[in-house]
Amino acid sequence: MTFATRMVVLLINIPTSVIIARTLGASGQGIYFTAILFTSIFSFITLMGMDAAYTYFISGRRYPVAQVVAQGMATIILLTAIAAPVYLVFVEIYGVSVKGWLQAAMVPAVVLIPIGLAKWVGMAFLVGLEDIRRFNLLTLLSTILLLCLVSLALLVLGMRVKAAVAAYAVSESFYVVAAMLSVAKKTGWSSLRPSFNKEIWRESFIYGMKGHIGNVMVQLVYRFDTFLIVYFLGIAHQGYYSIAVLLAEKLSHLPNSIQIVLFPRVSAMNREQANLVTPRVVRTTLLIMVLGGLALGAASEFLILLFYGRKFLPALPAMRLLLPGVVALSVFKILASDMSGRNKRTQVSIAAAAAFTINAILNFVLIPRWGMYGAAVASSIAYAVQSAVLVVFFVRVSGVGAMSLLIPKLEDVPHYSRWIRETFEGLRTRIPSRDPGG
Repeated sequence: MTFATRMVVLLINIPTSVIIARTLGASGQGIYFTAILFTSIFSFITLMGMDAAYTYFISGRRYPVAQVVAQGMATIILLTAIAAPVYLVFVEIYGVSVKGWLQAAMVPAVVLIPIGLAKWVGMAFLVGLEDIRRFNLLTLLSTILLLCLVSLALLVLGMRVKAAVAAYAVSESFYVVAAMLSVAKKTGWSSLRPSFNKEIWRESFIYGMKGHIGNVMVQLVYRFDTFLIVYFLGIAHQGYYSIAVLLAEKLSHLPNSIQIVLFPRVSAMNREQANLVTPRVVRTTLLIMVLGGLALGAASEFLILLFYGRKFLPALPAMRLLLPGVVALSVFKILASDMSGRNKRTQVSIAAAAAFTINAILNFVLIPRWGMYGAAVASSIAYAVQSAVLVVFFVRVSGVGAMSLLIPKLEDVPHYSRWIRETFEGLRTRIPSRDPGG
């Protein structure tokens, strides 16, 4: 259900990105992408992994759910007061090298900091409650809302970049409000009243920080190249590269969907159960990703011409260079959820730190020489290293062999047919239901 929702979201996001790219051009696309990206990174870093702790506490019933929710609300307020000023200082310092567009677009985008924090926390609550149906529904509705608002602002009213960023802020705010209302119906309306619990704060900080440094490294591995592309090459190249990233990362919808569902499930499993489930999921996903990567690579030129036009063809080589790394990264994403469910987040951090170190070195070397194509090569190599290191850790922790983890088996075939049958049966029974947990 999560994957199907992401596929629908993908189809809706395509016209949204096409409208933004075609109306604003490469530079406008770069500004929009950068404004959203930088605020998202700030929100994520400031949260210190406590959203994952909330999912872990709720799914495992380690604390009363209402207390965890109240603590999460207090966390949003506290961290907003810290993150927003720091972000504005960063914009002022970073803007020295790229004045003009940055000051105009990035300063108003500060409103996305509290919205981003609230969305991370709201998603953590829904996943912890295993309300995956509501999680998917809100993702779908907010995506539709963004398309409508972008179409109105750019096509009908003829507005520019700030309007596109504002449309994004409104669509994200809708998700936050709807998610919190849904959580309140399950946990009681008083749970939305911010309340500071010293014990929950301490435990969530400890749990979160075990993997947070690694998660920050993961985000930097994903996006560090964008900082350097703007600095070395300019905002138009950022626009081209953002399209390459946007298309290549469409492959990630499958492992992202699995990642969301697997984390709370592994948190509730014993070691033997997790050792059966996770390897089968990894090798199946990797097989699908390889086939999908080959298909997307073959169709990439056609897709860019169809959706974005000939002027965005410079993004084509970068997209193809990113695809092997995106395929390899699927292994890391699934294993990271498994290891977090086993409370082994430190290993995830180490794998991400190794990848970031390689990524940073390669970016500084390759971007000045090969431009955004160098950034794509650096990212693909870093993604592969990230997955390889975590595979080593998973083998040590679980006792499952690397071959069993990565190579498909004939014995998996009956499970494939059963999964397909149960998926369609589940959709038939869930879609008409009004009970989110039904």
